[in-house]
Amino acid sequence: MRHTHQAFASTGRLAALLLISISFLFVAACEPGDNATNSNSDNSPCAGNEPAGNEADNTPQPELPKEAKYPYQVNAEVARVYLKYNIIDEALRLFDLAITQQYQQTGSQDAENWAGLGDALVKADRKEEAARAYSRSLEIYKQLLPKADTNKLHNFYIQRIALLCQLLGLNKERTNYVAQLKADENDPDQQIQLAAALENVGQKEMAEECYKRALELTKDDPQGLAVVKIAYAGMLFRAERLDEALENAKAAYDTKDVTKDTTKAARRLLFNIYEARGDADKMEFK
Repeated sequence: MRHTHQAFASTGRLAALLLISISFLFVAACEPGDNATNSNSDNSPCAGNEPAGNEADNTPQPELPKEAKYPYQVNAEVARVYLKYNIIDEALRLFDLAITQQYQQTGSQDAENWAGLGDALVKADRKEEAARAYSRSLEIYKQLLPKADTNKLHNFYIQRIALLCQLLGLNKERTNYVAQLKADENDPDQQIQLAAALENVGQKEMAEECYKRALELTKDDPQGLAVVKIAYAGMLFRAERLDEALENAKAAYDTKDVTKDTTKAARRLLFNIYEARGDADKMEFK
């Protein structure tokens, strides 16, 4: 069903309007980010969809902040707000407009904008066009991957590639990319990052092995060990292994010589675990 942009009478529409206002006030001008790549293609940047051309350019637009060097960044953020509140026609128009503007102004394209356009097209039940948008996002991330200069950035690109492969039904390719996730085996922070990446792509057993490796690496460091236990407990909580999650979260909460922020994080997680177990009344706060 196609949606039309009407007055924001409902609570959701009011919330959308508020968030859009905030976006225009606070989205600062900046250079194209790490998920953008240059394109020398002679094709329209919106090829395969219904790109924003002269008709979109003639559509009245909200006044942009004067400091916005790249208006497409504002349009893309507003498109995400519309998408969140299922105002699909506006989300589609603004993603198209942002992609066209960026290409015209910088010669680059943003993988996340193409992915956002794909999400909006799925909601509009335009699945073939969505697949083309996801494919373009995937192509950009593949171009960016060899340029990643840290394991963290490398793993972020791999996560996005794996998700897009899943959306496009490229299961064998997804498996091949997941195998490229990496981290220094002697760095607990990188092991935690890798564990989170593996969990995000559905490799929970491998993620748990990374957490266990991080626990071993921090066994003589109370602060580091508490941080790992909180992260590990979070994974166990999401896996509904509540008894194990509780054990690790309590151990982190009871650890001395840690920062206040670490204790607060453990406390919040403990409350969530107790609540999930139906035992919130048994939680004793110090």
